[in-house]
Amino acid sequence: MDADLLVIGGGINGVGTAADAAGRGLSVILCEKGDLASGTSSASSNLIHGGLRYLEHGQFGLVRQALRERNLLSKHASHLVTAQPFLLPMSPEIRKPWLLRLGLKAYDFLAWDSQLPKSSSIVIKDLGLQSQYHHALKYYDCKVDDSRLVLHVALQAHEHGAQIFTRTEIIAAERTPKYWIVKLKNGNEIRDYVVKAIVNAAGPSAQQIANNILHVHTEHKIRLIKGTHILVPKLFDYNEALVLQNNDQRTIFVIPYMDKFSLIGTTEVLVDDPKDPVASEEEIEYLCNAVNKFILNPIKKADIVHVYAGIRPLYNDNNQDPSKNSREFVIDIDDKQAPLITLFGGKLTTYRHTSEQICNILEKNLPKCGAPWTDTAYLPGGHFPNDDQEMFKQHIKKIYTRIPQDLLQHYFNNYGTRITNLLMNVHSQANLGEHFGGFLYKREVDFLMQHEWARTAEDILWRRGKQGLFLDDQRVSRLSQYLDSCHK
Repeated sequence: MDADLLVIGGGINGVGTAADAAGRGLSVILCEKGDLASGTSSASSNLIHGGLRYLEHGQFGLVRQALRERNLLSKHASHLVTAQPFLLPMSPEIRKPWLLRLGLKAYDFLAWDSQLPKSSSIVIKDLGLQSQYHHALKYYDCKVDDSRLVLHVALQAHEHGAQIFTRTEIIAAERTPKYWIVKLKNGNEIRDYVVKAIVNAAGPSAQQIANNILHVHTEHKIRLIKGTHILVPKLFDYNEALVLQNNDQRTIFVIPYMDKFSLIGTTEVLVDDPKDPVASEEEIEYLCNAVNKFILNPIKKADIVHVYAGIRPLYNDNNQDPSKNSREFVIDIDDKQAPLITLFGGKLTTYRHTSEQICNILEKNLPKCGAPWTDTAYLPGGHFPNDDQEMFKQHIKKIYTRIPQDLLQHYFNNYGTRITNLLMNVHSQANLGEHFGGFLYKREVDFLMQHEWARTAEDILWRRGKQGLFLDDQRVSRLSQYLDSCHK
């Protein structure tokens, strides 16, 4: 037997399940046909939130669970997950102000154990909004670099013994009463593995893999919703994000992003194919129009510096309006022979809870599966001495006085306490090696290849961070040349 469990999919729910299962004493293999977080989990709004708008659909349990998970992530990955204030300008013609205040009071109540400030009403003044928007509600959620969160959870899985195989695709599977024989393909190499159970957490591809590779017909179905985001130069000097109510009852976020940009999203478009989502002109125009309704200085397509689109795999509850589709996750269990679990839905914020529920189910068929543990576990880089992040940061600044402060802050945001591993034996900026542009130096590139499964320029520039926003084509080409030389 090669492993107790095979997890298919290297998005947030796949790595979360691998981490939880490995920490319970199971031997785990995770396969991802591309790079970690190369699909949905690097194409989100980068928020860790309770889902305020879900209250409108009566999903109180989902909101409470998400708020609990937000609190846990804020504690256990505080270098990645940070507080984000939001302003919700009043648009009485869309939603009554009293209804919004009531919703936020309910949000505060459901977040009773949160350390974030409670909601409040404010007068809008000099915030770059049109004059008719003179009152707003202020509340707090959190933001995160979604793909770096995935990487840290994958590291947690690896630390507990899970084998992480990137660029490795499951191409065939044979089921017996007691185990699975699967074929995994990496490049030109195909290997057989024997495992006791499979968790299919392949996100948008989960249904196809279940039907075409694993040869099962799941009780539940998936619904594919494309979401598009755009990045423009920073619209406002203040740190608050905006929650804008559109005429179609949807809300659009405008979120401060990397100190230099504003992230605007998202759309919700029903699609049939999970492969290579592309933002349409209509979606881009929709986002621009939604924002321009509120701001004094309208944005144009020419202002956009980056666009990305992703597919959210939602459980299909047959709701005709994609924006009202349930965000609850559903677990499909097939244990008539060797166990198979297929995940439908799930959110970035609630990945830990989702993974825990999956592993609780595995206990029935894998007796050596231990007890839940992740609700008290710090993610790699997130456990600061005395839980004092600021004291650790000041300590780092004293040690690395010859490293620019903004570069140190970048490293701290991405690695937390792992910054000491990254900068081992570094005494000056010159020790960081070749500068590829932005905050990217050879030292970090080597570290990402050795410790975070990075192989290509795209892996490094867009999924181990977002330095792709600061490198021109020539610098990207130079980085690719360097990576090619490392793989020879």
